[in-house]
Amino acid sequence: PAGAPDHDPLRAAGLDDFTAGRFSEAIGKFQPIAEIDPPAAAYLRKCRVLSEHPPEGWEGVWTATEK
Repeated sequence: PAGAPDHDPLRAAGLDDFTAGRFSEAIGKFQPIAEIDPPAAAYLRKCRVLSEHPPEGWEGVWTATEK
């Protein structure tokens, strides 16, 4: 909508960090937009889990198992 903040660049930057395995950095990008951006909120939750338990051999792919 007109006048709405453009959060797509922040989401895109968060996705870049997520894919590269920089979960803490991704949290910083997703957190400010999570309330207004449901996909960012989902990635924020996943990044929090992954930052506490980093996966071995991360290849940048997350298969969502819930909607």
